[in-house]
Amino acid sequence: MITTLNPLFEMDIYLPRSIVASLNVFELNVVLKESWVPIEVACAAILYWMKKTRARNVFISSPYVTEEEKVILQ
Repeated sequence: MITTLNPLFEMDIYLPRSIVASLNVFELNVVLKESWVPIEVACAAILYWMKKTRARNVFISSPYVTEEEKVILQ
């Protein structure tokens, strides 16, 4: 789907931001590894999820860390 929308990224500078904003943290982990995501959009998404999850514990192996926090901590 992204390859189909790729020509529209030049016309609408907010399209990548809108697509990334609609993703959950697990999907974001996969999408940010691709080259079509602008760096400022990637940084904004990471900052959002860091603030939203507010990792309570820095140890990934802790039983109290949620799956979302584990993805952010990786």
